[in-house]
Amino acid sequence: MKHKFSFAAFLIPLGIRAIPEIIAGPYPIGFDPINYYIPMMLSRPSLQAIVSSSPSPLYWILQQGLFNALNPDPVILVKSLGAILAGAVALSIYGYGKRVIELSEKWSLLGALVASTYFIALRISWEEFRLMLGTVFLFTTLVMLSYQGVGPRLLSIASSFAACISHEFAAYGLLLILLSKAVSLGFRGSVAKTGRSFLYLILLDASIAFAVLLRAFDIQYSFLSLDYGAGAVSAVNPLGSSPVLLGGFALWAFLPILPLLVLTAKFHSSRSEEIIAWALSIAVTVAGIAVFFPGALYIGVRLLIFLVYPLSLLVIAGLSRVGTRNGYFSRPVMGVAVISLVVIFTFSASYIATYPENANPYFSQINRYLLYVPSSMLQNGVSINDMSSLLIAIHWVHARLAQGSVLVIHEAFEGAVALEMGYPLPPNVIVVRLGDVTLKSQQQMVDRLTSAAASASNDGRTQVYTIWWENGKGWYGISSLPSSFVNVFAEGSIGIYDYAV
Repeated sequence: MKHKFSFAAFLIPLGIRAIPEIIAGPYPIGFDPINYYIPMMLSRPSLQAIVSSSPSPLYWILQQGLFNALNPDPVILVKSLGAILAGAVALSIYGYGKRVIELSEKWSLLGALVASTYFIALRISWEEFRLMLGTVFLFTTLVMLSYQGVGPRLLSIASSFAACISHEFAAYGLLLILLSKAVSLGFRGSVAKTGRSFLYLILLDASIAFAVLLRAFDIQYSFLSLDYGAGAVSAVNPLGSSPVLLGGFALWAFLPILPLLVLTAKFHSSRSEEIIAWALSIAVTVAGIAVFFPGALYIGVRLLIFLVYPLSLLVIAGLSRVGTRNGYFSRPVMGVAVISLVVIFTFSASYIATYPENANPYFSQINRYLLYVPSSMLQNGVSINDMSSLLIAIHWVHARLAQGSVLVIHEAFEGAVALEMGYPLPPNVIVVRLGDVTLKSQQQMVDRLTSAAASASNDGRTQVYTIWWENGKGWYGISSLPSSFVNVFAEGSIGIYDYAV
């Protein structure tokens, strides 16, 4: 079959990403899918509302368009989109490896598999659907620019715009890569060979990315000055200073692939230059954040997570040329390569298929960064094992939310409550969001829950309920609620609590 490697590059990662969705059964995985994507769909916002509220709205537009047109079960839709986007990312990386880096089909496929199934990439596919969509268009743009025909180069304009309005990090990555290409053309005197029109095209695509980044910065400027975050599961306090945390996180996140990075560092050709420039620019930006903008710590961590794509490509590009350079793999090189790849794929398998309660120690006990990388894919705001109990508990409290009663919930339960009560949530449901509380102290979240419950009680509410885990099993650094919350219903590990003044 002519395109068997292309099909494999799409279908294998799609199938791998579908495994945790199948294990999770009727429940979505990922914090954002259950707490943002599904509620957004159920609220049926207008196109104008979507565009005006986000600097990168393309994913929201596509998701809402599919939901409005097909009217599917929202859970099935987000589960399907997660797997499809994972396959699309891998296919775009395969195309980039084959066309731009000029790898063989087999090496390009291996690069796509490593870049899409490394556990940090799986963490992206767990919930960062916007970033995956942006990554697809980022690599598509670079592939289109590698052609000399007018059609593909014009398509690069559309794909660069699509990348930029999918996610700000895609716009950032594309801008840096395109600027490095422009500088390289200038220094090497290649403008005469490629034509000034090609340079102008690169600068046009870069201008599109820059304009979108300016809008994103304007809309989200306040976020950059806060040490807040969202999407955390089993949150822990940030550890030490920003440089220590970011450096430690980078080492932990890429330790399994580090031997291959070192091993292949000297085997890169000019074809890898733009990927090297992309990786180095992320490293420099993260260092700048650590030193000058410690309040934007979460942005630095997310940029490091995005680093998984260029680093994976660099490893495979380097490995492919070790054999070309030496004529064969030496035994030590082959041994390190095989062991590293086995470790990487074994880690990925455990990340996909184990529950948070018995997760791989590297992702649980050794993982000091649970705020940023959850211990397992089999969770959303709670463990998949708790979802059935959570929905039963929500149904119980929903039936008792008579006039005068109120439900105060942590943001982690918002999506599950929306599945039971619809969205927008009823006015007697109060959500305490993670972004309202500094990540440096879980006690502040407890205080906010208590304060919200007390405020509702003082307003004359007959009963004020909240949802939390039983028997000290709580997540987000809060093992149990204060004694002012009295358990009135229990199902599995989940309890309903009544606030008692």
